Amino acid sequence: MKKLITVVFFSCLLIGCNVGNNQKKSVIQTESDLQLNKPTTLESDSTLISYPNKPKIKIDMISHAWYSKESPNEYETGESFTIKATLDNPAIIYTENKIKLVTSNTGLIYESDECIISSDGYCNINVTIAESANLGEISLAIQSNTNLVSTTKLTFKVVAGNIIFYTEQDIRKGDFASKSPGQSVNQVVDAWCQSYAESKGWKGFSPMSDRYKKKSYKGMILNNPATISGKVYYRFDAQTKVALATDEYLAESLENSIFRTNKAPINVWTGTIQNNWGVIKNCNNWTYNGSLPSISGGTGELETNTKSDRTWFYSGTGRSCAQEEGIYCVSQPN
Repeated sequence: MKKLITVVFFSCLLIGCNVGNNQKKSVIQTESDLQLNKPTTLESDSTLISYPNKPKIKIDMISHAWYSKESPNEYETGESFTIKATLDNPAIIYTENKIKLVTSNTGLIYESDECIISSDGYCNINVTIAESANLGEISLAIQSNTNLVSTTKLTFKVVAGNIIFYTEQDIRKGDFASKSPGQSVNQVVDAWCQSYAESKGWKGFSPMSDRYKKKSYKGMILNNPATISGKVYYRFDAQTKVALATDEYLAESLENSIFRTNKAPINVWTGTIQNNWGVIKNCNNWTYNGSLPSISGGTGELETNTKSDRTWFYSGTGRSCAQEEGIYCVSQPN
């Protein structure tokens, strides 16, 4: 005699949304009042079944992300987690009962849509939040066509997984690499971005949450690529989508500018120039801060987002190395 437990996913309030190095497991247990951080066990109305020892079920969401203890109800785009269904008395309802996932939410991906309850009384289904998933709250309705448990819900929030920003409050002349002897240019720009993310807010927005301050960052200049094709990148506000990356230097055109809209273009050090991708203009490897026309620094235009020629990364023929500019910074998988 087999019973079928069906888990139906519903998406709600989609307000448009890698796993850490420190593998710390966090388990979020649901309860009927939709609270996710208190353990509970869901059980059926006694009038619905006639087992002598009424079985109970609980649903856990298991994450290995480093931030899961600090933000237990939040999952990033691109993140994977496990849904674990546990029965306290599997002998009563047999060990071949299945948990099945049915969803019309394209923001959730799973390797298999069902699992079979083991003799230990539980089974797992692995779920991934798509890079393109909308940001906001998702509710999962948990139902049973055996009347084993009453319908209940668990909710969680989808948040941005990848951030790109400009160092607006930390701009430097073209000799910025000379300030850190013994370090490579790439090490210098990476440290520049890391320090900025950990210590600065962004004018016009609230300071970055601890989640984003604790990520690692790279400075995106020529020969220091920083994005991953297929991932979606968001502004410093972790709300506004910038672009779906098509290569390691983000994309030709952007959905929204990296900085703010309706503002005059701002120049950003990148080390290359318009219509000559790969041609180096980098203020003598970022060690010169003078104004000789023969030595200049390639820049992009921060506010450019609608053109398809990547002018947000390279524009013009080069800027004076005596100018103070910022750089682009990109969060990295942890």
